[in-house]
Amino acid sequence: MGNFILQPQFSQLTLIRSYSMPVMVFFVLAMAFVVAQAQQMQSNISRGSSLTPTTNSSWLSRSGVYAFGFYKQGNGYAVGIFLAGIPQTTIVWTAKRDDPPLSTNVTLDFTSDGFSLKPTQGQSFVIEYTSGSSASMLDSGNFVIY
Repeated sequence: MGNFILQPQFSQLTLIRSYSMPVMVFFVLAMAFVVAQAQQMQSNISRGSSLTPTTNSSWLSRSGVYAFGFYKQGNGYAVGIFLAGIPQTTIVWTAKRDDPPLSTNVTLDFTSDGFSLKPTQGQSFVIEYTSGSSASMLDSGNFVIY
C-alpha cells in the first residue's frame, strides 16, 4: 500500500519535469520575438544622412506619428521634432529656437561631429555635437542618437 501512495506522487513530479523544458523553451523564444519586435519599431538613420527643407525634409518614426527634421516656421524653416501626418503643425521641440528661420538653401547633415547645418553658400555650423554613429526617431517622440 505504501508503494501505491508514493507512485502517483512520483509520476506527478515526472510529469511536471517533462512539461517544464518545453515551457522554458517557449518562454525564451517568446522573449526573443518581443525583443526583435521592439528593435524593428525604430527607424534607423545612419551617419552621412542628410535633410533639406524642400525635399526629404524629415525622418519619421516607424509609426509615422513623429518626425525629426525641417518644418515651416514664419518665412523660413526650423529644425525640430513635430507631429507628422496631421494638417496643423504641432511642434514638440525646436533646435536653436531663438535663432531666425532658415532659408530653403540649407542642408542638415548627420556627420561624425554631430548634426550640422550647411548653407549652399557659406560655412556650415554644428547645431548638436554627438559621437553617435546612428540615430532613430522613436514612436515615443524621442530622437535617440547611439
